[in-house]
This record gives sequence, structure tokens and C-alpha cells, in this order.
Amino acid sequence: MPDMKPKFSLGLLLSGTSVSIYVYEFIKWMLASEHLELRAVFVRPPSSGAAASYLPDHWQEDCESKPRPVNVFLFSLVLMLERLLLLKNRDHRHHLQKFDLLSLVPDRIIRKAPDSSSDFSDQPDLDLLIAFAAGPFSKDILLRAKLGVIALSPSDNRVYRGGPPGFWEVYFREDVTGFTIQHLQLCSRKTETIFRGRVATQFYYLLNQASLFKKSNHYLRQVVDRIAITGTLPASQEKLPFSELPRRVPASGHILRYASGLGRILFSKILQKLGGDHRWKVAF
Repeated sequence: MPDMKPKFSLGLLLSGTSVSIYVYEFIKWMLASEHLELRAVFVRPPSSGAAASYLPDHWQEDCESKPRPVNVFLFSLVLMLERLLLLKNRDHRHHLQKFDLLSLVPDRIIRKAPDSSSDFSDQPDLDLLIAFAAGPFSKDILLRAKLGVIALSPSDNRVYRGGPPGFWEVYFREDVTGFTIQHLQLCSRKTETIFRGRVATQFYYLLNQASLFKKSNHYLRQVVDRIAITGTLPASQEKLPFSELPRRVPASGHILRYASGLGRILFSKILQKLGGDHRWKVAF
């Protein structure tokens, strides 16, 4: 009987043991796979530039400057309303909920994330490392796996960079919201895009973000599966120049304009339910 092909070994890089529904479901998928093996979970605290607590974990990569307190306050009010709306959505009601990693993964494979001073003599060899934590990453992190590190970025870096992910596409009434899967290069912050995708933009921020995260994680599974089967990364996609500044927490003017547009949409939907005009047109 021929020798069975060894399972493709994966590691995860997380910012804590309390994870989003998307990371939780991704890990469940990995554990159920017949040809994938989760060999290590590296946990490190969020970086000093991590997103403020009122934003979901996925927005942690381009938040180096602190937003103004008034902008944070106004944005938090909008999010309070949108959270209530999202709880009524059967498909996305768990969007902001946290799940315990320890309920899925045995303690023995959870390790403190290595830094530049780490001794790797007792660290497992991996085929691929998947990052669900904020970069940049040290050389030692990037060397942990034969094929390096890939990460899901919840924006199309040809159009928007920064965050909050899924907000600006709604604000500017884009038809679609994009995402990328990136391969992180050794010893630099540069990345190579190995997959691009997009989803239909929803009518409010948190709903759009939930749809984006859910569907982009579906494609991340497909990409990881393809890498495991072929043993190689997808070809890098063409780079395009980007001259805009990364997006930040919206300014007060943006928030008030967005809230006004959201209010008109909700009012229109209420009228629809009461039997009014089923057509609605809204512009921010």
C-alpha cells in the first residue's frame, strides 16, 4: 500500500484567544479538513497601533494615528444603532461576537508569538502561516513557514486602504466592496496580492462589513485549499500605483452626512413595510 501524503501543516497568528466568528469558523473548517493539519497557533497581544475597541478586530493594520475624540464619539453613536439593526439580521447577528479559541484548539499547540529574540529550536515547521493579527511582522515570523505568511485584507488596495473596512464603500455608494489576500514578503512591509475578490455593497456600514468578512473568508478557504493541494502560492497579481492617503475613522462631517443618509434609508424602509411606495432613492 503506498504511503499516504502527509497533511499540509498550517499555523495561525492571532492577537488573542478571544476571536471573531470568522476566525472561529475558519479554524473549525481547518480541523474538519482531511488534508490540512493545524499544527500551531501563535498568539500575541495587539500592536500599539491597533484599532480602538469600538471597531472590530479586522481593522488593525492602518491605524497608526489616533482619531479625534469627537469623531470617535459620533461614530460610536452610529455603531450603537447599527448593532441593533444587525442583531435582527439572521445571517450576520454574530458579526461582533467573540468566541473562545480554547474551546476548539488544544492548549499544547497554542504558543506565544515569536519575536526577533525568540529561540525557534522548539517551534514546529509549517508549510504555511495565516495571519489574523496586525502587521508588520518580524523576519522570524515570516521564516516560520516554507511558503511564508498570507493574510486577508478587507479592502481592495487599488481603491481604498486603511479603514474602517466596508465603511467608505457605503459612504461613496460603490456598487461593490473589494478585498484581497496578500502574501507578506520577508523583512519588509511590502506585500504581493495573490487573490482579489469583491462583494455587493450593502446599505449600511456594519451590514456591509459583515457581508464582506463572511464572503472573503469563504474565498480564503478556497485559496488555502488550493495551496495545500498544489504546494505553491497563486501567482502575484499586477501592482497599480496608489497615491491616496489611507482612510481613517470618518471626520465629524462625514459621520453626520452618513447618519443623515442612513436615517433616510431606514425611514424609507419603514414606509415600505407600512404599505407605502416600494421604490426608494437615497443619496448621501
